[in-house]
Amino acid sequence: VAQKLQELIAVNRRDPDPLYILSWLHFKIGRLGAVKKIGASLLYGGLPKDMSQMEAIALMKRSIALKPDYLVYHYDLGHFYQKAGQTEEARTMFQKVAAMTPHLPEEILYKDFAECRLRGIAGDAARNGYKCR
Repeated sequence: VAQKLQELIAVNRRDPDPLYILSWLHFKIGRLGAVKKIGASLLYGGLPKDMSQMEAIALMKRSIALKPDYLVYHYDLGHFYQKAGQTEEARTMFQKVAAMTPHLPEEILYKDFAECRLRGIAGDAARNGYKCR
């Protein structure tokens, strides 16, 4: 999968979607612990190598550079930062999303999710930032 995404990125450098998908692949695999990685090796023959949360962040930033008005990419970058323990960077991204004007139906939802995450970061126990989406 990672190889195919790299090929798509090489063919069309202006399309943010393969970068976006590859960023999520990096994020998900990069978050796995050693035990789960060993288990995947035993059960599935392994996972793609060199997948990391930091590369996920870099790829998401490239997606944003190609499609800067798409609110979802900004939200997901905030999500990556929050899960990586980079709370201030996450707050900055969620504030940016909350200030953006949604243009598509899904962007309305993601704007609401960002506002919820901001309440969670601020310490509103009733609206924990990790339970918003």
